[in-house]
Amino acid sequence: MSTFNIIRIIENHKLKQDALAQELFPGNKFPLVALKRVIDGKAFLDTNQLNILAGVLGLQVSDLFLNEMWSTHMHNDKIVFNRNDYRVELHTETLVTYIFYRDKLVAKETIIVEKNIKLSDYLKSVNETIINLI
Repeated sequence: MSTFNIIRIIENHKLKQDALAQELFPGNKFPLVALKRVIDGKAFLDTNQLNILAGVLGLQVSDLFLNEMWSTHMHNDKIVFNRNDYRVELHTETLVTYIFYRDKLVAKETIIVEKNIKLSDYLKSVNETIINLI
């Protein structure tokens, strides 16, 4: 499932709300009020506004949405998990986890303490580690 989080986008891209409001609501008498309604969840952006926002950021519209699921693949001796801007590599020999944010290593952890951990428990631990990094 994917979700749209305007607050995350504004914070991550260090956008000035008044300038963004002018871009998204050019014909509105009170564009900042309109943007605040979107931020508060009282209104939503339409597809045209999503295209404008993506264009301002130099992104694809799909990049504006958070994917809440981890995708997984094997690469040599590691299992690689991807979600949004995060990549997690679990090395199968050492059981050490490397967490990357936008391809920059942000953590090296030994999350697995027992070999019989469920994948859901492992990913829960990874999510908690990422939350603690933020």
